[in-house]
Amino acid sequence: MGKKRVCSIKEGMKGYIFKVLSDTNVLNVYTLKTAHQIAKKYLIETFMSTSIYDYERMSKEYDAINIKGEALLSNSPFSEWNVESTLWLNVSGLKILDTIDVFAKYKK
Repeated sequence: MGKKRVCSIKEGMKGYIFKVLSDTNVLNVYTLKTAHQIAKKYLIETFMSTSIYDYERMSKEYDAINIKGEALLSNSPFSEWNVESTLWLNVSGLKILDTIDVFAKYKK
């Protein structure tokens, strides 16, 4: 049995409205202190100023990682993320409620 797919390019460009299930384990990185602790634990290497993390290892402990606030500052190991972001490592913690046709207003 294959993995359940959330979306397919054949379905077109869709946005998804989803609910995060209560038992989902999200790693919240909001402070410089936490950012440095996470980098120390999961950083594999830095290549041309880009930090490369062990997301496979991280996915065994967390369903997602959310970065925002101080963790995005220029002296943070996650500064290249630039804006508040959530990287979903395991989508089993999401329940899709609805979809939105991204280009609906441009179709006539």
